[in-house]
Amino acid sequence: MAGVGDVPAGAAVIGRASELAAMAAVLDRTREGSGAVVLVEGEAGIGKTHLLRAIRRRAGDLGLAVCAGGCELLERARPFGPFVQALGVPRDTVDIIDAIDTGGPRAATAASSRFAAQEAILDDVEARVASAPLLLTIDDAQWADEPSLGALAALGRRTRDLPLAFVVAHRPTPRLPDRVVDVLLDHGGRAMTLGPLAPDDVVALVASVLGAPPGDGLRALVDGAHGNPFLVIELVEALRNEQAIAVDGGVAESSFRGLPPTLRQTVLRRVRSLSSSALELLRAAVVLGGPFDVASVAALLERSSVSLHGDVRPHAGGHPGEPPWSGRARAGRPRRTGHGRGPPPREQRGT
Repeated sequence: MAGVGDVPAGAAVIGRASELAAMAAVLDRTREGSGAVVLVEGEAGIGKTHLLRAIRRRAGDLGLAVCAGGCELLERARPFGPFVQALGVPRDTVDIIDAIDTGGPRAATAASSRFAAQEAILDDVEARVASAPLLLTIDDAQWADEPSLGALAALGRRTRDLPLAFVVAHRPTPRLPDRVVDVLLDHGGRAMTLGPLAPDDVVALVASVLGAPPGDGLRALVDGAHGNPFLVIELVEALRNEQAIAVDGGVAESSFRGLPPTLRQTVLRRVRSLSSSALELLRAAVVLGGPFDVASVAALLERSSVSLHGDVRPHAGGHPGEPPWSGRARAGRPRRTGHGRGPPPREQRGT
């Protein structure tokens, strides 16, 4: 159940010590009977799925029951898909929704059937936690079908009263609907944002793949991945497949220039998945040729800076070293900090 653009399952978890420590504390409290919701946000390839694997291993070691589900872009028509995958809820509980129109005179029947299926899922979770504390992870929630979004919110409302650690991973774009995020945060949820790896962590990641630290030439190449662990690993593996890496004197080095063909295809697949507004920003970034501010892009595209903020924020990564619960502001939202103007940080409402 790997996410698209995921770090390989066998790769080491590097550069996420604070996030792992924060999640270990959540699991400890769950084992003691206190529930929690954690939203893990990060761009494709940043390591969300890999982090979830590590959390599940930790939960298993602590004696928690573990269930895992994920959403798929091409399965958004499948009602309650991630919960069926995670919990094994009988298909006859949810298949009825497939056969019911959402409009016209049968709309009331569709709504009642969906509610009944949602309640069956919640009852299943409550029955499980009555036997043992539970970790439930849902990955790639940005692709969740509408009934699953309702179940996410409904389960989030109950989590604090259950020995349940409910961890939901999603990308900043496409956005998880605000109505769902608001419910989860308003009921004690915490937001964790995965940013790019710090330079030293990138070096450690390369060394874990190659068995030797990178030299200056190889470091210059992996710097182009901007701390995205999936892209770092893809680049290193592509260079190795091209026999463009040599280990000499305990240092891995490469004089390759440009992108290896296999990595070029990976990048193109990711570009094709971007929205039209993101592609417009990407073209502007290529013209500007490096790090840029919103004002520069606005001038190039002949748009106002205000109109661009909603497009830029979902694609802006976090900073290495940020506290795991601080996160980055969501598109269209003020940054939630513990000082200055604005509402108190919602991530501090949970335990």
